[in-house]
Amino acid sequence: MANTLCNGIVKNNNPKSPIQYFELVTVREYNDYEGGTILETVKNAEQFLTDDWGAVDEPFYRIYGTRYIDDVCTKTIFLGDFFTIESAKEFLYNLTGEIPQIISC
Repeated sequence: MANTLCNGIVKNNNPKSPIQYFELVTVREYNDYEGGTILETVKNAEQFLTDDWGAVDEPFYRIYGTRYIDDVCTKTIFLGDFFTIESAKEFLYNLTGEIPQIISC
């Protein structure tokens, strides 16, 4: 498996943007009982390792923008799916102008 667990939050330093943070999460796809698929966010290393057997394909990465008012998340905006951590980090770099320092990979 090439993709690993990687979750993180990157601050958006653009004062004009309504998005305060960009959230990077690891996602896995699983078959459901009705013949479709479900997507599940992988929260920790234990879940990443134990749930590997039922996954449809490699894990991938999803980026959300989050808005906060008084430290409460008021809205989450889906921004994109990425099949490598490098492409997800490049996307965050293009949004923020800064190299994302994600330390939980």
